Amino acid sequence: MQQLQYRVPASFTKFLLVVGSIEVLVGAIVIPAAASQLQRGGISGVVVGAVLMVAGGFPIALAVRPDTLIVDDGGLRLRTIVSVRVIPWSLVRSFQARPGSRGMWFVRAELSTGKKVLLPGPQGRRSRAERIAAELTAAHREHLAAGGD
Repeated sequence: MQQLQYRVPASFTKFLLVVGSIEVLVGAIVIPAAASQLQRGGISGVVVGAVLMVAGGFPIALAVRPDTLIVDDGGLRLRTIVSVRVIPWSLVRSFQARPGSRGMWFVRAELSTGKKVLLPGPQGRRSRAERIAAELTAAHREHLAAGGD
């Protein structure tokens, strides 16, 4: 089986970079300005600036290491910013494209246990999610036809 890899759309990654960069930049501006006012209670400004800089790092980290779904002979590998999870083909029952909030669509896997797992990476427009769900279904059938577990 040919390895398949799905990531969040590039437009979303760019959006995360812009948002994170703005937060870090504002924090970098606020901290020195507030620090110069420490004698007059500027500590809250320093704290706000620090929080903005740390909060800005999260979307930047998501953009640099986007959530990814990797599909190969072993099954599904779900990589997020904080974890990697492997789901073997033997646990997969089906795939569905489902609507989420704000017009985003997602792909989820239904496992033989009945549990539904939201897959990282294949979110986006409806057409994209449905195409990816169909590709994953075909890969699952290919694995089963090849004598997989």
